[in-house]
Amino acid sequence: MITRWIDEITFSLRESLPELAASLYPPAGEAEIAATEQEMGVKFPDALRELYKLHNGQHDDGPGLFFGLQFLSLEGMLAQWKVWEELADDFAEEGDHYAVPAEAIKEAYINVKWLPLSHDGGGNHLGMDLDPGTAGVAGQVINFGRDEATKYVIAITLTDLLQFIAETVKDGHYTVSRETEEDGEDVFWSYGDKAVHFLDVLKRLALPVIHPVQSAMSEVEAEEWLNSLDEAWQARIRESGGSAADFMKRKTILFTQGDLSDLRPLARCTEVRELILSRNQIVDLEPLRHCVQLKKLYLARNPVSDLSALQQLPKLQEINLVETSVRNFTPLAAVKSLRSLTLSNIDAEVLRSLSNLTQVTELELSAFKPLSSDDWLLLGQLKNLKKLTLKGVQLEDMSFLLGCRKLKQLILEDAEVGDISALAALQSLKTLELASSDEIGRLEQLAKSESLLEFSGSYRQFATLNNLFNRKVDFSKIIGHMTDEEKTLWRNSLLGD
Repeated sequence: MITRWIDEITFSLRESLPELAASLYPPAGEAEIAATEQEMGVKFPDALRELYKLHNGQHDDGPGLFFGLQFLSLEGMLAQWKVWEELADDFAEEGDHYAVPAEAIKEAYINVKWLPLSHDGGGNHLGMDLDPGTAGVAGQVINFGRDEATKYVIAITLTDLLQFIAETVKDGHYTVSRETEEDGEDVFWSYGDKAVHFLDVLKRLALPVIHPVQSAMSEVEAEEWLNSLDEAWQARIRESGGSAADFMKRKTILFTQGDLSDLRPLARCTEVRELILSRNQIVDLEPLRHCVQLKKLYLARNPVSDLSALQQLPKLQEINLVETSVRNFTPLAAVKSLRSLTLSNIDAEVLRSLSNLTQVTELELSAFKPLSSDDWLLLGQLKNLKKLTLKGVQLEDMSFLLGCRKLKQLILEDAEVGDISALAALQSLKTLELASSDEIGRLEQLAKSESLLEFSGSYRQFATLNNLFNRKVDFSKIIGHMTDEEKTLWRNSLLGD
């Protein structure tokens, strides 16, 4: 079937885009395919193997087979894959990633079982997914790369994708662009009636191609639902743009600085990943139980106090609860995916409740009530904490953090610390930032740290530490004012390194 669809594509384009057929390389041999599989530690699906036995990619200067995206040779695929493999350990989970349909693709930045089938020259790909999510299929065609936060199942199989291209070409729903340049003619082709990047088209295509997923509610039914809501909600949805059906499928919803209190319409938004609801009048979170794909929730400056409705959200990773009435965080212990919390009005009760959330890796705290040394020790129970930000705090010392053995980054903003020397014993601490935090005792003891790689603070703090370390530490960020003389001394110090 692969051969049939490639033949149909090139035949249909023989007059309008003859350069496409001319750019395709000869077949790859079995030995080349096997060597590539071994290098990647994978087994190619039959369709991918058939494609490479027909053509081993195409010339760099040819019009891309996949609506302008270049078909990579085995050598090119392996080279692109190695770039991602080298980054995987440090950056696989970085950033925000959403899968469409939900659960079909594992939501990550990098997965070494994603094989780059094509590229756009800017770090983005069509690829074959050999490690799908629970609702996906091995061998499905997806988008991924530097700019591809939302990943779509474009086609269930490679055969479906090529069939879609062939049928699109046959229907004439494509554009060929030609530009004359000094060294020849630049030829580009794309899906639809405008010259546009194919990956930018995905959000408006019925996907997966050939076998699109049907919406659970028709446009007519969605409008009827919208008309059943009160006038305030109708206005919110209409002003946010798109139809009622679009609203239900939206991945990010933002309603801030209003009088929103009734969240019941959001129960229909089962695909939403990010809810930004700051500065409203929200108390009852019960409707959010249905938002099972939710990853980020911003509730700052709302009178909410009960978080029990969030216990059933299996993907929730980040919550902002600054200036809320929440005192009990125990319900969040059931949210195993939770990684980041931002809170204010911190007292002993809050710290006791937080100490059970050992899954949290990032924590930002501000607006502190009086706390004892024993109260602060509760933070040391967060054994998986990697990043901690403390704002507007006064501390005798930092020894309470010695239990946070995985802490990599510490930010102290508008803080006073009598003795900071305990941080030198944190073997995972890589980054320390002191923002508007000039009153720091025993700062010079940080030079005993064997792990610290980056320090940001005032010029005076830089001058104290600069020559004390027996290895290179990054002092390239100074926070606050410097005189001209200080700027010169700082810059010369950096150049000297």
